[in-house]
Amino acid sequence: MEQVYNGMIVLNNNITQETINQSKDIPPQFLRLFERDEFKIEDSHEVINEAYIASEDTKTIVIAANSYNHFAQNALLKVLEEPPSKTRFVLIARNKTSILPTIRSRLQIHDHRNPKVFEELDLDIKNLSLKSIYVFLKSLDSASNPSRDTTKERIQSLLFMIKNSNIKLDDGDLKSFDEALEVNQNYQKDSYIFLPLLLMILRNLKAKNAKK
Repeated sequence: MEQVYNGMIVLNNNITQETINQSKDIPPQFLRLFERDEFKIEDSHEVINEAYIASEDTKTIVIAANSYNHFAQNALLKVLEEPPSKTRFVLIARNKTSILPTIRSRLQIHDHRNPKVFEELDLDIKNLSLKSIYVFLKSLDSASNPSRDTTKERIQSLLFMIKNSNIKLDDGDLKSFDEALEVNQNYQKDSYIFLPLLLMILRNLKAKNAKK
């Protein structure tokens, strides 16, 4: 059975322009816009309250943010899964990893970004070992302190490399990447962020090889 979506996630590096694009053809009386730098728990409560206000025609709730708080997203899960009658949601984000996997599974994803080229990390993902993980983490610690944006790109690059290596990730694995992005906001060392991700990949590789 084909999945029925109750809204969509739109990815665009230009949040403001995408918000304009998504809003321009909707009559003002049926548009509710929540544009934030960071979408927080109090914003999710406002969205939920708005969703349950009756409308005579389909109402579109557009949520646009540079970042989405983990707890705020969890608060939206139920209303996104079972939205009130005549209510449609549009979430606008810079990248897919800023949205929890549980929300991504409920909404259709449209990528309006220009393709981004990720610089591959100095890792042989398919032949990952404890030794290669140690060497990689040591190289991170010996380098100068990177910016949060640089670390974020490294996390995304690792995810990109996994995809290209045809290594399957389940929802729990994807959640680990979400958590890594959150930890990055707290200025943790890169080695601290990457260690659990790399051990998770190594565990998946060993499980895959054991089935052969």
